[in-house]
Amino acid sequence: MYAVVVRESGDPERIEGSGEHVAATVLPRTRQAPGIVTASWLTDGSGGTLNVLVFETEEAARAALERVRDAPRPLFMKLESVAVHRVLAHF
Repeated sequence: MYAVVVRESGDPERIEGSGEHVAATVLPRTRQAPGIVTASWLTDGSGGTLNVLVFETEEAARAALERVRDAPRPLFMKLESVAVHRVLAHF
């Protein structure tokens, strides 16, 4: 398996309040991605986010990479990095 790891930053209060938006908008689109296994959207509470999207194959992860880079973001969010990582273990 391979993961697309996304780091973003933004306004901490607005990030904390964006859970409904992620659940209603981002999550349904992500569920439709070919080869998706699981995904998590995390925040550190101080303006940083870490999003991990796990795919069955490297090809599926790399195909998702560009979609993630080009995805629309709220004005209060900034994409810091996005990369593909091989999953060493998963349960």
